[in-house]
Amino acid sequence: QSLLAAGKKAPISAGSDYHRSSPFQMLGGPTLCVYARSAGPGDILAAVRAGHAYAVYAPDGPTLELTAGGALPGDTVSWDTTRELEFTLNGLEAGDVLRVVTGASAETLLQAPAPGSWKGSYRMRAPGFARVELLRAFLPQLPLLPALLSNPVWFEG
Repeated sequence: QSLLAAGKKAPISAGSDYHRSSPFQMLGGPTLCVYARSAGPGDILAAVRAGHAYAVYAPDGPTLELTAGGALPGDTVSWDTTRELEFTLNGLEAGDVLRVVTGASAETLLQAPAPGSWKGSYRMRAPGFARVELLRAFLPQLPLLPALLSNPVWFEG
């Protein structure tokens, strides 16, 4: 977050170094999900470099479709023509908290009342960036922890 707030377009990455199961360590967790043109290695690596991705805590975690006027996470759009993020989240659990994080604030848009999916949008108030994060209570005694973090879309004016 601090790199993004400083204007650095550093894409998120994720991956695991799995040796054995233990609390909060699982095969494939965390997982980087990419919006790639194909499943070919070149297209996947290009998508990672471009920031067309989001990180999720496990391969079977929630999924995200995120666009801004056709742009994907990691892309830059013109503030003059595009000011809104549109997203669909699948695999929500009751109590999940959806936030949009910018350089200036973090705004809660949803606390999921039940398992399922949710479609919504967020209108930018000023140029900058916006990203999505989904927080989840994995155990009752623990605070909410990240289940999904997206790369930002940049809104330049």
